[in-house]
Amino acid sequence: MVKAKYLVRILIVLAFVALLAVPTAAQEPVKIATGWGGAELAAFVEVLDASGIDYEILSLSSIEVDLGPLVAAGNAPDIAQMPRPGVTASFARDGALIPLSGGDDPFLSDEVLAYTPNSLLEIGTVDGELYGLMVKVSSKGTFWYKPASLAALGMEVPATYEELIALGDAYVANGQVPFMITAGSAWVLTDWFETLYVSVAGPEMYQGLFVTHTVEWTDPTVVETLELFRQIFDPADERISGGVEGALSTDLRSGIDAAFRPEDPAGELFLSGSFVGGIISETFPDLTCGEDFDWFNFPEPGDMHGDTLMGGGDVMMVFNDRPEVRAMMHWLASPESATIWATAEQGAILSPNTGVPLESYDACKAKEAQQIAATDVFVFDGSDLAPGAVGGDAMFVALQDYLADPDSMMEILETLEDAADAAY
Repeated sequence: MVKAKYLVRILIVLAFVALLAVPTAAQEPVKIATGWGGAELAAFVEVLDASGIDYEILSLSSIEVDLGPLVAAGNAPDIAQMPRPGVTASFARDGALIPLSGGDDPFLSDEVLAYTPNSLLEIGTVDGELYGLMVKVSSKGTFWYKPASLAALGMEVPATYEELIALGDAYVANGQVPFMITAGSAWVLTDWFETLYVSVAGPEMYQGLFVTHTVEWTDPTVVETLELFRQIFDPADERISGGVEGALSTDLRSGIDAAFRPEDPAGELFLSGSFVGGIISETFPDLTCGEDFDWFNFPEPGDMHGDTLMGGGDVMMVFNDRPEVRAMMHWLASPESATIWATAEQGAILSPNTGVPLESYDACKAKEAQQIAATDVFVFDGSDLAPGAVGGDAMFVALQDYLADPDSMMEILETLEDAADAAY
């Protein structure tokens, strides 16, 4: 008897073939807009080539900015990649996008969509309709460390926020600097805040703070989150590499290199996205992920909202409805294409598609795939959801100022709230 999961895949393939069964003369190349370049684009091209569908790539240097004028001029691509869900929502509410689910003849069937966890489908859902399918995902709840360093301290991976603070205390007592915080790349501070905030306040308040601004930056949940963050870095000269001045002058790449160099590392623990593993491997090719360096789940300060996770990723959205466009979206939603993407020679990704075998990934990526699939609540990077004036400059400056002078928290938050009031 054919197992259900294989039957579903057979049906997907049959549907894919049926969609292509139109006269050749009626088909046009599927025009696909993307802001990816380099290895990211190379991996995407590998996936598109395997589809067997004619396509054209439209490369945009800043897709969040450059796509809008094309759509307004009536020159929308058929499919577009988008890293900011807020932009997808704007296109959807302007009536520019084709819904991907629902109706008598949905773009993507329930069987196809079943390969994407509901928490990730919600990222591309606007006013109850799915307009953006997640095709690439990354966790920002990955706390990078060195197993040998932890073992030498006689400590275990922390399971709670209190244990994380205690681990930092133990490093300080041992004459080591526990945390590397690369505040020169200010978005790292937004990741810290967002990862803590969704655990403290939950997904509805998170949306209220970043998307609708129904939650003010002076709200008690924001204050509580920043006070929790202060436990990590205060006093800064003991707990973070280089103290405040060093943190504010260190960018992400420099901080990773300093923290994970085999000799005289500058810090022991590093909260950042799952991409950190690739940077470490590139810089120190003799180090092995899962052995010389590894990561543990961010230990949440509470569990009243279930397992929460903040991350990023990209969705595909559709502007035109033609059989070949449907066929391409079916292909991009399938486990087969996702597996090619996850094992690409260059630019391999972590796929949100649960049909990708875990053995397709290395040990660290497989663990991340399990983390994402198991989470109760996945929220998108808040600074990417907010208007640029808030999620960029205003948050960057506010969090850098807070790191430098945590006693001025309320004054800093009032200034940030003024910027938010002007932006929404």
